Amino acid sequence: MGRVALVVRAVLFGILFIASLSLLPDREGNRCSMTYMFEMPKFRNLYQSIWPRLPYRQMGYGLYLYGEGHTVERDRDLQLSGIPVLYIPGNAGSEKQVRSLASVALRKAQTLQSPFHLDFFTIAYNEEFVALYGGVLERQTRFANACLHGLLSLYPNRPQSVVLVGHSMGGVVTRGLFALPGFDSSLVSVVISLATPQLAPVVMFDSLLRDYLEHVNAHWLQNAEQLRHVSILSVGGGHRDREVRSALTSLRHVDVYNNTVSVVTCAVPLTWQSPDHQAIVWCKELVLAIIRSLFDMVDDNRKQITNSAAKRMDILRHHFIRNPGVSYSHGLERNVEFPVSSVWVLKEKARWRFKKHKMSESLKGSVGTFYVFPILSKNYSHFYCRSNDMELVSWIYGCSTYKNDVCLKGEDLSGKAERIPGFKVSLLDLPSLASFTHVTIFVPKGVESKLLLECEFLNLDQRTLTLPAPSIFSLGFTSNEVSIVPGGLLFNFKLDGASKVYQAFKAHVERKCTSTTGEDLLRLHIPWSHEDSFMLGSPQEHTLMDIRFQTGRPPLWDATPTLHLHAFPHCSYRVTLQTSLVNVLGQIMRFHVENLPAYFVTSLLLAFGRQLSDLLSQGFCPDFHSAQTDASKPYKIQPFVVIFHLMASSEWFSALWIDFLPLPEPDSVLMERRSTWFNLLPLLLFLLADATLYWMATLCWGIVHVLATLLSKTWRFESYRSEQHRSTSSCLPVSIVLTAVAWTQCGALSLILLCIFSILKVAILKCKVTSLKAALSKTLGGPVQSRLVSEADGAGRTSENAESWKLRAKQCLDTDQSTLNLHSTATAATVCVTLFSLPSALHWFRQLHVERKLKPDPHFPVAILFCLMLPLLLQTSSTAIRSSMVLQATTTLHLLLPIITAVFSTVHLYRIPYFVVVSLIPLALARLF
Repeated sequence: MGRVALVVRAVLFGILFIASLSLLPDREGNRCSMTYMFEMPKFRNLYQSIWPRLPYRQMGYGLYLYGEGHTVERDRDLQLSGIPVLYIPGNAGSEKQVRSLASVALRKAQTLQSPFHLDFFTIAYNEEFVALYGGVLERQTRFANACLHGLLSLYPNRPQSVVLVGHSMGGVVTRGLFALPGFDSSLVSVVISLATPQLAPVVMFDSLLRDYLEHVNAHWLQNAEQLRHVSILSVGGGHRDREVRSALTSLRHVDVYNNTVSVVTCAVPLTWQSPDHQAIVWCKELVLAIIRSLFDMVDDNRKQITNSAAKRMDILRHHFIRNPGVSYSHGLERNVEFPVSSVWVLKEKARWRFKKHKMSESLKGSVGTFYVFPILSKNYSHFYCRSNDMELVSWIYGCSTYKNDVCLKGEDLSGKAERIPGFKVSLLDLPSLASFTHVTIFVPKGVESKLLLECEFLNLDQRTLTLPAPSIFSLGFTSNEVSIVPGGLLFNFKLDGASKVYQAFKAHVERKCTSTTGEDLLRLHIPWSHEDSFMLGSPQEHTLMDIRFQTGRPPLWDATPTLHLHAFPHCSYRVTLQTSLVNVLGQIMRFHVENLPAYFVTSLLLAFGRQLSDLLSQGFCPDFHSAQTDASKPYKIQPFVVIFHLMASSEWFSALWIDFLPLPEPDSVLMERRSTWFNLLPLLLFLLADATLYWMATLCWGIVHVLATLLSKTWRFESYRSEQHRSTSSCLPVSIVLTAVAWTQCGALSLILLCIFSILKVAILKCKVTSLKAALSKTLGGPVQSRLVSEADGAGRTSENAESWKLRAKQCLDTDQSTLNLHSTATAATVCVTLFSLPSALHWFRQLHVERKLKPDPHFPVAILFCLMLPLLLQTSSTAIRSSMVLQATTTLHLLLPIITAVFSTVHLYRIPYFVVVSLIPLALARLF
C-alpha cells in the first residue's frame, strides 16, 4: 500500500509540475510591434516647479514631464497648453514606461498638424513592490493626488480635467484616488487601466492589499451616481499575461451606469494580440488604439477632453469593442442620395463574388460601380458580405427608393460592419431592413485589381451547427466533429457544454478546396465577455486553435460560446473538437494556484495532528511521512468543504454569517460568483497539495540530513544526554533578539531568522539522534565500547551494568527521535509561515535605503507570537509534551483545525499563519505547564 501511495504522489506531483509550466512566460515572443522613439526622450523633474512641494521625496517619489525633441524646448519654461495625461506605474514599475504612449501621441499630433497636443506626466514610485505589499497603496494614492493638483497648477489656463493612465497596480491607484476624503472627482474625466487587477488582488499575501481594494470597490458602488461622469477603460492582457489574469481586470462589478469598458487585448480591433504583462505598455497596436481614442475625445472648440460622457463611451466602444473600419470622426451620413450617372448592376443571385472586369470607355467618368441586390427575405434571415479592402469607408447601403434600375435614395449601413483580421465583414439582419427594398454594394474605381468582395443571403439557423464539448475526463482521447460541404461563406459552431474556466479544447479545422484560395478565419466568440480571439487559417489545409476562457460564464447566463468560420465557398471543412489535457491543467493552475497553499497547510496540520495523537496514546511520535500517509486523507476535508459551500450558498446562512459573525464572506461563495468554483475543486487541490507536501518534505529532510552530517564533523555531541534535560532559559535570548528585530525592523525578517534558527536546531537534534544510533548499534553488536564506558563514567554512572545502560540508551533514543519528528513538523509549519511573509520582506529590503522600519507591518503580530513561542517549543522534549495537561485538553483543536483551514482559507493566504500559530501554541505552553 505504501508503494501505491508513493506512485500516486509521484504522478500527482508530475501533473502539478506540468500544470505549473503554464505560469511560465511563453517561449514565443510577443507578436506586438515595438514602439520606438525617433528623438532622445527626456524626463523633467517637476519637484522644484510645483508649490507646495510634493510629499515623500525622501521615499524616492517624483513627478516628471515627458519631453522629446523640440518639445523639450517648448516645455522649458513650463508654459503648458496641452491636454494633461498622468501615467501611474504599477508593481516595480518605472516612470519611463510612459515613453511609448507619449511618443506615439507626439507623432500623431505632428502628422495631423493638430491644433492641440497631449502633455504626458509620469510618477516615480521608487519601483516599489506594491503588488506584494499593500501597505504603500495609501501612500502612493496620496502622492498621486498631490501630483494631480500640482500638475494642474502649471497651466496658465487651468484644464477642467486630467486623463489618468495606470499600469498593473497603478490602475488600482487611479481608482483609489476617488476614494480619498474630499477628492474632487470632476478633476478626472477618463481613466485607462492596463492589466490592472480590478476585481481582487492576484494573490493576497496580506490583509492590507485586500482591504484597500475592497474599500475602493465599495466606494465606487456606493457613489456610482456621483462618478457616472468618469469613463473607464480596463484592458486585460489575455493568456500571455502570466501575472494578472484577464478575469481580474473586469469592471463589471462596479458598472452600474454603463460607464466602463472591459476588454481583452486579443479582442481589441486592430490589435488582436495578447501581450505579456510588461509588453502591454509598449504594444504598438494597443498604444495606437489608446491614442486614437484620446484624440477623438478632444472637443474642437475647447481643445480639451469633451465633457460629454456619452460621447466618450461611444468612442471607447468604437475603438475597443466594435470598429466598423472607419474613423470615429468620419461621420457616416444616415440618408444618402446616390449619383445616378454611375454604373449600376443588378444581381439577383443568392451568392455573388466580385470579379475584376474591364470598364468600358463610356463609363470611365463614373466614380465606381454599384451592385444592387434585391432583398430575399422569404427563405433567408441575413445578408453577409465581406471585403479585403480596409480603406473602403462607405461601401454598403440600404436602398429605400429604387427606380429604373437605379437606387435614388438610401442609408449608409457601413457603420454596422466590423473590422476583423484580414476582412471587413457585415452581417445584416434582414427583418431589421424592412424599410429597404435592396442592398447596394459600392466598388470604387481604381481598386478592382486587388479587391476581393463576396456576398450572400443565408439562413443563419441552418448555418449554425452544434459541436458538443467533450468532457474533460475524456483526457483528449475522444473528440466530436462536424463536416461542412462547399457552398457557404459563414458557419457558426455552438460549443455546447463549454462554459467553465477549467475547460480547454483544441479545435482542428481541415479543409479541402477545389481551387487555390487565401486564408480563412476562425473566431471564438464569448458572449458574456469581450475576449474574442482570432486565428487565421493555415495554408497547409490544417488549422489548430486553442480554446480557453478568460472568464467563466456568470451564474445567470445561458449563452453558449460560438466558433465562427469565415470560409471559402469552394472548400469543404471538417471541424474536430477535443479536450486538451495540458491546457486543462494549465487553466486550473492559472485560476486556482492561490488556493493551493491552504490545502498544503491543511495536509501539514493533518499530519501534525496524527503525530500528537500517537504521542499521547502510544508514547511515540512517528516521522512526518508515516503520519502524513496515515492521516492526510481527502475524505477528512472534502465532505466538510462541500457541505459548507452548500450552506453558504443559501440566503439564510449568508444573512446569519454577515450579521452575527465578524468574518469575511466565505471564499467558496466568492469563487461561485466569479464562476471559478466546481465541486471537485477541493478534492483536486487537496491531492495536489498532499503530493507536493510529501516531496517537499523529502527534499527538506535531505537538506537537514546534509546539515547534520556537516555538523557532526564539526562538533562532538554527548550521545547519552536526552533533549529533555535541556534548560528552558537558553531560549530566552533568542526570543528577545528576534522580538527586537520584529519591533524595530520587520516582522518578516524576524520570521526568516527564526526559520533559520529552527532548521539549525532540527539539524543539531538530527545529529544527536544519528550519533546515539551509531553508539547504540555498536553496543548491541558486541561488547560495550570503551567510549561509551568512559561517557558513562563521566556521567557518574559507573555502577550501572551494560544491560541497564543499553535500556537507558534506547529510551533516550526513542525520546529524542520523537522530539526530532515533532520539531521537524513544527519547523515545517514555521517555514510555511515564513514563505507567506517573504513578499513583505522583499519590499522591506528593496526600500531599506529610504525606510528602515516597515510601516505598517502586516506580519508583526504573527512574528511576535512565533518569536515568543517557537524557541520555547524547540527546547521542549516529547516526554514533556506528552505529560502536559494543556496539550491533552486541546487535542480536539488539532482535529478540527485542518477542516477550519480548508473551509475558511482557500483564498486569503494571510489567514493561514494564524491557523498555524493556533496549532503550535498548545505545544509551547506544554513546556511551561
